[in-house]
Amino acid sequence: GNFPPDEQTSLLAGFRSWLRPGDAILLGVDRVKDAARLDAAYNDAAGYTAAFNLNILDHLKELAGAEVEPSDWSHHAFFQPRRGCVEIHLRALRPTTFRIDSKDFRFAAGDTIRTEESWKFDEARLQSLATSAGLKLRHLWSDEDENFSLAWLELPYR
Repeated sequence: GNFPPDEQTSLLAGFRSWLRPGDAILLGVDRVKDAARLDAAYNDAAGYTAAFNLNILDHLKELAGAEVEPSDWSHHAFFQPRRGCVEIHLRALRPTTFRIDSKDFRFAAGDTIRTEESWKFDEARLQSLATSAGLKLRHLWSDEDENFSLAWLELPYR
């Protein structure tokens, strides 16, 4: 769910290359839900998702030697219904600069850096994904509320 559509297809096509006709892949996916519910989940009141997202800045400092002030940033996530994904961003709280390898990156207050996409699936999207990867969606199992699904993607016999 964190790969954009073209990479989703490439990943499944790569898996398909290991299969023989009749073999299958069991794929777990997060389903499309109401935008308000997804926004609330990715902007959770306990702040777990925000802490995870902001931790990227600590890793930039530690692993890349970046000069960045994490307190200059906030977490921002929102569902994009037309795209079918939740976008997760870091948002500059004030004008700020961070430096990596002597290169400065300047941001105005409100500028964002997209750090992640979390794609959501309905049956039509799964069907399209399977077809584009050369697989057949044979079965789809979902929980009672259709929050999550397991998709059985099979390499058809010719």
